Amino acid sequence: MATRFRLYSVDIAPTLAPDLADPAPALNIAWDHDPIENGIQETPPEGRGSVIETGDNGIVVHDFGVPDGGGTLTIQGNAQPDGEFLTPETVALFRAAYKAADVEYFLTDGIRCWRVRWSRKPAGFNVWMNQFWAQHGVYEYSYEFVFIVMAEVEL
Repeated sequence: MATRFRLYSVDIAPTLAPDLADPAPALNIAWDHDPIENGIQETPPEGRGSVIETGDNGIVVHDFGVPDGGGTLTIQGNAQPDGEFLTPETVALFRAAYKAADVEYFLTDGIRCWRVRWSRKPAGFNVWMNQFWAQHGVYEYSYEFVFIVMAEVEL
């Protein structure tokens, strides 16, 4: 079964199906298994403003709204018991993308699309291998990726 989740380069127009894009993106990483159990956890950006106490038991509220970008997307997959693992080859592709400095990507779950960057603090790239299965020659990685949302793309 084909997966929907993709992280791909911004050298093409945003799309929900970068595998079908012409021209193809320079980078197009497919998840080995869609992270259905946890999916995408969205954390909106914090609003801007302040609350100032006045001398007469009142307050003044400064509300500058919420910016469009700056929230985060967290994507998790657990090898056991969910079977939402990444292979060593896919981990290597994601690790290379994470190491690239000052790079934006498109991220899609096949339904929505975002322009994102990897989070650096907290670390946006966390993978761990199931040691029980590794000793039996099965290399499956669980993961947690955190991306900073630059913009949600309307398609």
